[in-house]
Order: sequence, then C-alpha cells, then structure tokens
Amino acid sequence: MKPFITLLTLTALTFSAVAGQLQPTHVSDNAKWVAHLDVAKLITTELGGYLGRTFMDKKLAKPTRDLEQWGIDFDWRDIEGITVYGTSFSKNPDTEAVVVIKSSFNFTEAIEIVIDRIAEYGGDDRPIQKVQSEPFAIYSAKGEVFGTPFGKELFLLSKSKAELEKARSVLDGKLANITKSKNFPGVGAAEGGFLVAAIADGFQTVANLPPQVRGLKNAESGQINAGEKADKVFVKLSVNTRDNESATQMQQVLQGLLALAALSQEENKDLALLVHGAKVSGTDRTVTVNLEVPSETVIAKVSEKQPKRKKQK
Repeated sequence: MKPFITLLTLTALTFSAVAGQLQPTHVSDNAKWVAHLDVAKLITTELGGYLGRTFMDKKLAKPTRDLEQWGIDFDWRDIEGITVYGTSFSKNPDTEAVVVIKSSFNFTEAIEIVIDRIAEYGGDDRPIQKVQSEPFAIYSAKGEVFGTPFGKELFLLSKSKAELEKARSVLDGKLANITKSKNFPGVGAAEGGFLVAAIADGFQTVANLPPQVRGLKNAESGQINAGEKADKVFVKLSVNTRDNESATQMQQVLQGLLALAALSQEENKDLALLVHGAKVSGTDRTVTVNLEVPSETVIAKVSEKQPKRKKQK
C-alpha cells in the first residue's frame, strides 16, 4: 500500500512543481486550454536549478527511498515534459482534462510492480488495478484516475476513461490535433522558455471581471510564455482580440494600469520592479505584454516566502 501512495505522491509533486518542448500533435483539436512545462529546459536555468535543489530533491528524497525498497528507481529529472489540456470550461474542468507525460522513466513497469506486490499481501483492498489489457493497457487508481502508456516515452492520465481513450486516438492520428487549429495560433512556437499556457474562447465565459479588464471579453485567445534568458526571467503575454479597435482599447487600458502602478512604486519596491520591467505593445489584433526580472531577484523573493526552520536546541 505504501509504495502505491508513494508513486502517486511522486507523480503529483512532480506535476505540480515542474511539467521537452510542447508538441501540438499531443493535444486534441477540441482543447479549450492547454499548459505545458518543459522540465528538460527548466532544469538548465538558474531558477530551475534553484527550485530543483530547494524543493524537488528535498520533497522527493524519502518517497524515492521508499520506492527503491521495491526495486523502483525513480528520478524526477527523467521527466522531460508535462502537457495538460482540457476540452471544456465546466465547473470541474479537471474531470475532462488530460495529462501527457513524456519521460524515460518506465511508469508501466513501476505500476505493474506495485500491483504484483499488493497482490502478494492479499486482501480485497486493491487501490490500483489493471482494468483493461487489450487493445491497450489501462490502469485505474480507485476508479478515480485512469492511466495508459503510449509508446516508450509517453504516459497519459485522466479522471475520465473516455477522455483518456480519445487522447490516445489523437496520438494515433485517428482524431485531429491542434496543429491546424485556429484556436491556438502559434502555440508552441519557440520562445526559448520552459512554460507555455494558452486559452481559447474562454474569456467570454468569465463572469464578474473587474472594470479595468472587461476588455478581455473581446479577446479570442491568449497565450503566456515564460522562461529565462541572459540571467533574466521573462514572461510574455499575448492576447488576440476580435478586431483592431478592441486591441487598441486593451493596449490603452494596460498602459494606463502601468502608469497608475508607477505612481505608487515608491511605497512598493516589488511593484516598482515589475513596472520598470514591463512593456506593452500592439500589432493589428494582438496585444503583447513583456516582463523581465533578474533571475537572482526572483530566486531571492521565492526564498523569502519559505518558512524559516526553527533552530534545534
């Protein structure tokens, strides 16, 4: 039982802390939103190295040792990238979301080991089971999460067995992917970053937007790219609007917000840093916000937020 919980913990921690480059062919054409974290790229950066040493290595040290006792050799750095996408904006979007993990770690072999060891203990409680063998294997964790391997490097997870099967069909080429989709123009384009997140047709569904950003109702899609370059962490936000007029209005609103923030920057040093590092621009129907902050500054701020350990007597 414990190794099973450990395996789930490792997967959850790895996914929440970190997700190679986004592959549009891995994402369904029906996707409404998509997020991807390039672990391989992240760990080569100054920020990623800090996060790996400070959070991942420490948090996963004990769970990794527990798995080693069962002959499972897990290293979170074997995970190259994690893609998550969803096909709706329902109240519980995670029920229709799919996680695609690219890794050299053999998840299937590890799960089979856990299943065999649990069987050795006997009992009716089987928290993880193989619910399907043909035409492809599907595993289930208490009927709440389903997983299936695809090829040697991909492993898929979803709370919906139906969405999981559709995701396999996308990878098989039986269902369309977002390569030619108009919902995500340029998604996955090389920005030199480790994080990309995009949304399509979702702004119109957001209720109670603040007056300052109600112009987002005229947005058709949006994308965020983040990464590190020349010792600076950068974030680029691009919003595609319905027409040129909407883009102009949105650009003016964002520039106005930056101007207001600049007035209070003397009282807020963190805000001042963001204001000086932000630039707003526009081209046709697209509004872009670029933000750059020194990597060492981001690391220092993250370090400040960590709880101080009490000194041992």
